[in-house]
Amino acid sequence: MNQQTQQEIVTDDGLVYRLKRPLHKQTLFWTTLVSGIVIFLLSLLSLLLVVTAIGLVEENDHLKELTGYHHSSLDSYSAYPFEKKVEFSDGLRVTVHSAEADSRRVMSDESTGVAVVVSLTLENTSRKPILVSPYDFSLYDRKENVYVLDGSTFDNAQIGMNLAPGKSTSFDLIFDGEDGDEAAYTVVYENAKWVKEPSNKKNKD
Repeated sequence: MNQQTQQEIVTDDGLVYRLKRPLHKQTLFWTTLVSGIVIFLLSLLSLLLVVTAIGLVEENDHLKELTGYHHSSLDSYSAYPFEKKVEFSDGLRVTVHSAEADSRRVMSDESTGVAVVVSLTLENTSRKPILVSPYDFSLYDRKENVYVLDGSTFDNAQIGMNLAPGKSTSFDLIFDGEDGDEAAYTVVYENAKWVKEPSNKKNKD
């Protein structure tokens, strides 16, 4: 048996056997390995993007819930003037007294505009405690843009309070009014809304 080269072996019968190179020296091996790593990294990146997107959607939905965002138009809500007492099925009676821009009100550092102060009174007419929160209320302008509840609200109001039967409480909600649209404000609680009429309409009356 004669050895022709390091890569081939020729037998006495004239058969040629080619010796395979070690796996780590084969081009196909490295090509396959690199392709596999790239595919794995791309798959991992795609998974992270999907998880991040889902997290952002959930966070956005949670924020909308906290700020009182409503998907339906405000036209579908029962409308009441300010100072009108409205009682709900759980026995909570709500009175929205006013919603006014107040440039003198000090807000939290994150705020970007003038404060809009919503004054209200809550009464528990039922025989059971009712859990109420400033986050249950929302404030809209005439274009149905929702305003964010400012952190200064909680300087004088609890995030959540158990209103005992027969008891009432009054407090102010502070919203970041951004550009301070004073033409008309709408305060929303559940399926009810209290509307501030434009000041020019009041002057005409």
